[in-house]
Amino acid sequence: MAKWLLVVESHCTDPAREKEFRDWYDNVHFKDIFKTREFAKAMRAELHQASAGAKDKVLAIYEIEADDVDSVMARHNENMKRAKEEGRMSPYIEATARGIYKVENTHSR
Repeated sequence: MAKWLLVVESHCTDPAREKEFRDWYDNVHFKDIFKTREFAKAMRAELHQASAGAKDKVLAIYEIEADDVDSVMARHNENMKRAKEEGRMSPYIEATARGIYKVENTHSR
């Protein structure tokens, strides 16, 4: 079975709502993510040091296990659309970059 990474860069549009935004990410959004069964892991990282011109503060990485990632992403997109319609999407998220990467090799110490 192939492994994939969905990588999303985003930020909170209202700095006064950062705590609420992080809470939504960890306690609402990740639950919605796992409704697509092929999503095996999810993590959220916050920017510690920025290079010149960096805007996004949040990096989310989702590990997917599937041979047909296009089918998985179609179902995932439907799940996210439903979450938005049902009011479970944060009004403070602005995603600016998104990519799907096929894992070719991994190493551990």
